[in-house]
Amino acid sequence: MPNKVNVQRDAIVRAFAAALRAADPMWAVRDQLTPGPDNAVEIAEMPIPAETAIEAVAIGKAAPRMMLGVVDALGDRLGRGYVLAKDGQTLDGLPDSVVQAFAAHPILDQRSLSATADLIDWLEASPREGVMLCLISGGASALLELPVQGVSLQDLQSVTRMLLNAGADIYQLNAVRSQISQVKGGRLRGRIPSTTVINLIVSDVLGNDISVIASGPTVRPVSTSPDALAVIESLGVARHLPPAVRDVLHDSCREPWQEPDHDRTVIIADNELATSAAETSLWASGFKVERCPVPGTGEASDRARDWTGWLECLPGEVTAAIGGGEYTVEVTGTGVGGRNTEFALVAAIELDRLAMTDWTVTSLATDGDDAMTAVAGGIIDGSSARLMAGEGISALAALANNDSLAALEAIGAVHVTGPTGTNVNDLYLAVRS
Repeated sequence: MPNKVNVQRDAIVRAFAAALRAADPMWAVRDQLTPGPDNAVEIAEMPIPAETAIEAVAIGKAAPRMMLGVVDALGDRLGRGYVLAKDGQTLDGLPDSVVQAFAAHPILDQRSLSATADLIDWLEASPREGVMLCLISGGASALLELPVQGVSLQDLQSVTRMLLNAGADIYQLNAVRSQISQVKGGRLRGRIPSTTVINLIVSDVLGNDISVIASGPTVRPVSTSPDALAVIESLGVARHLPPAVRDVLHDSCREPWQEPDHDRTVIIADNELATSAAETSLWASGFKVERCPVPGTGEASDRARDWTGWLECLPGEVTAAIGGGEYTVEVTGTGVGGRNTEFALVAAIELDRLAMTDWTVTSLATDGDDAMTAVAGGIIDGSSARLMAGEGISALAALANNDSLAALEAIGAVHVTGPTGTNVNDLYLAVRS
């Protein structure tokens, strides 16, 4: 007879795989492109005549597969293409007309600046009467960057690391970064000559605020310098801000946004799509599923406690729970952090404390990379904390040191997928049988 925990773990892995399939950027893009007669095409329900040039730029963690969807649908109808992706995401199958460039994430490096400068030159050679297809996904905020005058790469790296370690969420992070950038907050759109830009977006932002996804490089900006300063103050990092960044935030005065007449923006995949697919998989596996009412944002450790407390109160006929979101971690110890591994570690502590031996719980990043950990997250059960103790590891000490990754690795509780090619936040799953 199969081990109960293994059955539960297998069900979770199947559900997560179903979520990734549903949010596959290639097919999400492909569904928006409809070739017509005589070389015409329809993109996001917008008719594009045969004589109109079509070019495409893809930026973010989902960029390679998004571009592959365009190539698969349009073939020779696509002119030039440009992909800016995260390290390790080289994709075979793209034609020579598509440039592929790579940089670091989540802390940007010189390659981000060099590739962005190259991309701007590439964009400025686009035909004015053509269509630029902008394929945007999460991760682009680090990959696509060119600071305003006076701000250095080191300043950008320092600010990004500072905000992440302070537990900044995506709204706070991008509110600051967009004010010190030449390409965020709609500024990249200003470098595109094309009369028409069609944005197809894979969202990694709960609520799908297009001005926040990837810092909104091609859409109307909403954050201001005062917003950025308010974030800095609220996170308590103002005194650590590089002087050049402080000067820009206090003195910034950007040109008014010019609303394009013909642009279109469509969200083609998001967390709800992935969560629903995982839920369907659990039902198909014979589980009775409840959606978790715990908010999808907040500190990972707090939310893990909320989750396990909610699980404890579920009626016996409920055998699975699911939710989506993206929590944060304020790193104060010497560990690498990781929102999903920390959620899993706290869930393990709570399951042990509450003697909830029948549950298996997971927190997984859909992009396969939980911040600085290079794993998707962790899958734990009611015995995990005791297993750690058997390895000489105090789960509480690991939590205090933000060392959740090492604690989970010691008992084989991490889940490794490698880059998944998509990025639609995180999934939280729990099952019992």
